[in-house]
Amino acid sequence: MKIAIFWNYLFHYRVSFYERLARMPGVQLTVFHGGEDPIRRGNGQFADAKWSFQSVRITTLGKPVFGAEVFFQWGMWRHLLRRRYDVIVCEGNFGILSNVLIALYAKFRATRVFYWAGGWERNIISGFPARLRRLFIRITARLADGYLCYGTNAQAFLTRYGVDPSLCTIVQNTIDTDEIQQQYERYRTLAPATRASLGLDGKLVVLSVGVLTHRKRHDLLIEAFHLVRSARTDVALVLVGDGPEMSRLVQMVSRLGIPDVYFVGEVITDSGRYFALADVFVLPALGGLAINEAMAYGLPVICSEGDGTERDLLIPEQTGLLFRRGDVQDLAAKLSQLLASQKKRAGMGAIAREHLYRVASMPSMVTRFLDAVGAPS
Repeated sequence: MKIAIFWNYLFHYRVSFYERLARMPGVQLTVFHGGEDPIRRGNGQFADAKWSFQSVRITTLGKPVFGAEVFFQWGMWRHLLRRRYDVIVCEGNFGILSNVLIALYAKFRATRVFYWAGGWERNIISGFPARLRRLFIRITARLADGYLCYGTNAQAFLTRYGVDPSLCTIVQNTIDTDEIQQQYERYRTLAPATRASLGLDGKLVVLSVGVLTHRKRHDLLIEAFHLVRSARTDVALVLVGDGPEMSRLVQMVSRLGIPDVYFVGEVITDSGRYFALADVFVLPALGGLAINEAMAYGLPVICSEGDGTERDLLIPEQTGLLFRRGDVQDLAAKLSQLLASQKKRAGMGAIAREHLYRVASMPSMVTRFLDAVGAPS
């Protein structure tokens, strides 16, 4: 089966899935994309990569319209016209206007087309532009023959726009859980040495991993940690990631005089050593896959309502705790609650790990994808 996937960019977290999918018997995979993630572009991690799937670089142009960003892609038509695909999967971002043309082309060629939707709505536009957007989604969503959903939230999103729920398949977006399983014990063994190298001996470690952008709200976490740290001295905050907010956050910590805050910077490989040394993981705002990775390492998670994927992963009081979005006091209270009980942390962490491997493992992601598009698995 020849499968084409169209995505805005070649995001690093999706490569493991593409690789696994391309190695399945009978699958020939081509991924069309606009290059590396623009936020992480320049790190060169894909410079010499050789993959099992065919990677086709096309042009992705994004422009703000009424406060929201819309995209258009081109450069794919020569490939589409010269090679007949059995299935085309488009990123379910309805702001990618070129997906409409691809879906219409698929209809003309009697090729099945699917949308792979995340299902989150940022509600950053209102009035007539918002009504126009809703109408556009309602019309264009029906061009697909089926829908892949990041989770139940994405399915509910599509249903609100008139999509038949029976056409939706939950394909949990996830990380390479098999690789984590293989490295799990090694990183746990290395954790004491890594802790010592960072000066974390005797500390309970609060970890957050992700690109440092305003929407991720690491400032909220730093404020909450400040409150916790003022009440107890045996805690540390480790932030793994880089981004446009780095300098501002560093200055914030310095201005407030918060001790035991560590900025590790971007970690492309070997990030497991930081998950292995942590006691609690916090996702202060938008994100998603960092929750998967934290749970795979047996960490209890604290997060708020984000992109919707957390709803299928975080079971309150079982795999972690939810705090009210944007509420520093509530986040600090939830942190204090977990930091106060080693038994609670261990219990939640164990349940979190089991739950993640049950609902969002890499093998299940590949199997559900193949089942949805009608390929042999």
